[in-house]
Amino acid sequence: MTSSNQIQRPLAQRELPLAIDPARLDGLSEKLVRSHHQNNYAGAVKRLNAIREQLAGIEFAIAPGFQVNGLKREELIATNSMVLHELHFSNLGGDGTTMVPAMALALVASFGSVGALARRIHRHGQGAGRRLGLGAALLPAA
Repeated sequence: MTSSNQIQRPLAQRELPLAIDPARLDGLSEKLVRSHHQNNYAGAVKRLNAIREQLAGIEFAIAPGFQVNGLKREELIATNSMVLHELHFSNLGGDGTTMVPAMALALVASFGSVGALARRIHRHGQGAGRRLGLGAALLPAA
């Protein structure tokens, strides 16, 4: 039983299996996709579960604010990593070049051209990589 000053123990997050066969992807190696899923994504899920376990064991009435704040910040980072990886893996597929016409029209309307979006994504990804050791970017509509 937990006291009223503790977070109730959350259900553990489970990693989702790959929804596609990585051997059938054009432009990405099977080994790369499987490694990224097993190491980066699974690592984010495990990290999130470990952080939530730590949070569940804290007595909030006596815990220093910086400790709770730090764990909550790390929980947010791990959650974002898990969710973004899930989105990434769920969107893999196709031939790597053909774009649905409606998507192309939406990208042109928002960014001026598909090429302009590609350059923007590349710049954001490079900037995040230099600052944070990341290689991904989320872009809101222009």
